[in-house]
Amino acid sequence: MFDRLKDAFTETERKLAREILKAVCRSAEGLGREDFDLLHQKMDPVLSQTASGIEELDHVLDTLKHDGYLLQERTSLRRTRFGSNILRDFWLRKTA
Repeated sequence: MFDRLKDAFTETERKLAREILKAVCRSAEGLGREDFDLLHQKMDPVLSQTASGIEELDHVLDTLKHDGYLLQERTSLRRTRFGSNILRDFWLRKTA
């Protein structure tokens, strides 16, 4: 849990992953794809609009979901939230 982001991502992907985890742990309702797109755009306005930038965001989100950090709801809203309260609490403390 502590070193996973370093092992899984490049430096820029790791920064994006941290910002995603920070935003999701503070959201009571979870975040939608539009929220992640806006977050990525704020971090890197140019890259986020390119195909490689979209692939970067997809890769980070998919990895965080695969590793059990995030869970995407199956409802029509498809909001993304933490899959574990323990991980959510850890990231709340880590990003306080």
